[in-house]
Amino acid sequence: MPFEKLFDKTSARPKVPAAMKPATLVKPLVGIAGLLALSAIGHAETNATELRKQAGTGREVESSPADIDRSEANKKAALEFFQLILGDRDYEAARKFAGDYVQHDPRIGDGFDALVEALETNPIWKDRPKSRVDFKNVAADGDLVYFQTHRSIKAKDDGSPARLLVTHLFRFDDQGKIAEHWTQTQSVKLSESASKHPLF
Repeated sequence: MPFEKLFDKTSARPKVPAAMKPATLVKPLVGIAGLLALSAIGHAETNATELRKQAGTGREVESSPADIDRSEANKKAALEFFQLILGDRDYEAARKFAGDYVQHDPRIGDGFDALVEALETNPIWKDRPKSRVDFKNVAADGDLVYFQTHRSIKAKDDGSPARLLVTHLFRFDDQGKIAEHWTQTQSVKLSESASKHPLF
């Protein structure tokens, strides 16, 4: 459109061509913005998937029957191993579940023999009587098994009733043997619960 035709002769106000009016421009702009947003989301999801694969942590959302069977087998093995090793102190029976595995608990060396040595010499464990382990919050996901154990203790500062909570994480290899073990320990005074909810 010629420059002189952009002005109304009576009002001297510029004329806005229909194609340039806001109502006409909104729909195309919204459409372009939507496409750009969808493209960005798709790109981010693709990058996240690739990063999980590179880190070795990518997992399928749906588990196959074989995955479920493996999870259950590893969960059963972890619970049986722990009951034998710490509850029953039957080291020879427990040996079949583990070999030279990586131990992340700083109080214990790598491998099964180092675990037995720690249980027999460390004051934390050596005088503990045989008992039935009370497992809590047990879960398994393929090669990983998680659970918590607990026992009554006395708080170090004032001797008040307390609870020692230990979270265990086991990783199993393809042969169903323990390959790695992690622990996280927490001491809780029963009288200092802010929520007043039970621990389990």
